[in-house]
Amino acid sequence: MSNGKERRVSERFKTDFDLEGFGKLEFMNFPNCIPLRDLSYGGFSIKAKEYSFDEKQNDYLNSDNIKFKLHLLGDIVEGSACFASSSKEFMGFSFKHENTKVLIFLRNFLEFMRWGTRLEALDKKLVKEKYRADEFICFRGEGPTDCIFRVNMSGEIEEMLLTFREKEEYRELAFKNEKISTRKAIDFDGDATRMAETESIDVAIFRKGISILIGLIQSPTHRRLGHQALKKCLPFLQS
Repeated sequence: MSNGKERRVSERFKTDFDLEGFGKLEFMNFPNCIPLRDLSYGGFSIKAKEYSFDEKQNDYLNSDNIKFKLHLLGDIVEGSACFASSSKEFMGFSFKHENTKVLIFLRNFLEFMRWGTRLEALDKKLVKEKYRADEFICFRGEGPTDCIFRVNMSGEIEEMLLTFREKEEYRELAFKNEKISTRKAIDFDGDATRMAETESIDVAIFRKGISILIGLIQSPTHRRLGHQALKKCLPFLQS
């Protein structure tokens, strides 16, 4: 008999790390949005125990025709879902992919979350000499994707540089001196790619970079570091 992990056809990403502003669900005729607990191409779940649904709302959430709006980093998609499972802790739902709209929307987040889960800390011997000091923590993963953190003596992040490639072009999300910036490749200079800061925050680069960090915090080993980085970056959504 196959176990639950084998039956699951799509990777599920936890999103409930006290990340206000990342993801929430808006159900038809519900007065308030509900934070997202986890997400995959197949569906999502919410923390049921934290909410008191009336009888009509409960009946609706247990049906096979649930209309929703999924909010992720300021972007929104509408779709349909059906009840899948529940416990005292959560309620789970499956997407009804009646067309490709929701899948296309999810791809802009979930593919980059997957890249984040593949990031691995690099041995100091494998990084450039300027990053060999103890204050730097360097990661590399699929894409290729590189993430460099500079931390102070207390382990708090002072700077971050996240570089990833999309459609053969490099993108960057950076944090320094309490400022967030995004950059795009402009040309090649010898063996390196020259990057130029965008005039304002490029929202597409920002969302994909944040999604990579969401992937990073799936690992208990890197959760604190990734969570710090997200706390630095997410306020941009409210600015």
